[in-house]
Amino acid sequence: MFKRVLFVCTGNTCRSPQAEAIFNRIATDGLIAKSAGTHTIDGINADWNVIEVMKERNIDLNNHKSQLITEDLIIEADNIYCLTKSHYDYLINKFPKYKDKIATLADEDIMDREVTTREGYRDLLSKIEEAVTKIIEEIT
Repeated sequence: MFKRVLFVCTGNTCRSPQAEAIFNRIATDGLIAKSAGTHTIDGINADWNVIEVMKERNIDLNNHKSQLITEDLIIEADNIYCLTKSHYDYLINKFPKYKDKIATLADEDIMDREVTTREGYRDLLSKIEEAVTKIIEEIT
């Protein structure tokens, strides 16, 4: 069975690309992830600190380019995971007919607003990795 997952945050330069990369690294065959942002423009590079922290895990995000959430991406995905409740609310309001496949990634919002240090980005990655691992277990 092939399953497509979409991770959604605001700018698609920090949290959702990390979730996508971690998911694609640890998921079994038949699972694939993409990511998008609710308020971004296409083509922005991943945040430099995120690139560096992901390098520590031997994951290269140098080629990541942001993309704005679209109905096509929503249709293509089997499961959509939002990094915060506000992302969830945004998607439910904008794409109500797809509400059954939209959820939050974790019970608590995974925020990046106050992350300013490399250690903070590592902590953020740990939260994302824990949540992604849990959803992989749930959908397989």
